[in-house]
Amino acid sequence: MLTEYGKKAYSFYQKFHQNKINRVIHVATIPVLIWTLAFALQAIRATGAISLGYVYLYYLMDPATLFPMSVFWGGTYFSSYVLYHNRPPWMWWYVGWLHVLAWVCQFAGHRFFEGNRPALMESVTQAFVTAPLFVYYEVNEWWYT
Repeated sequence: MLTEYGKKAYSFYQKFHQNKINRVIHVATIPVLIWTLAFALQAIRATGAISLGYVYLYYLMDPATLFPMSVFWGGTYFSSYVLYHNRPPWMWWYVGWLHVLAWVCQFAGHRFFEGNRPALMESVTQAFVTAPLFVYYEVNEWWYT
């Protein structure tokens, strides 16, 4: 169950994502953004520490997320590590465009379906902390309804 901090963070993010289509766009693109950033951060060997930090933060926000978030962030770390260290020459181009496309989809979702500004315009930190947790709760809700 969400702690008080978790409830506050999640309700902040959720108020920017009321439209069903925009939520679907975010569920599809947030993992892409996370993975493409993880790939890029492999260049400075920061992906592992950041992944562990996110898992710990989510554990503090909602202890029930420890296992699923460990699997998600562990898989993100491992897959980005393997691809980064075995990448073909064109991989940076592909990952870069995928990252840009995911951002374009998110901003379009807010503009055309939600009719509001993205959460990161109000609080970058809050948006980047809560977005992956939002995806987890959305998928969990879809799975169990």
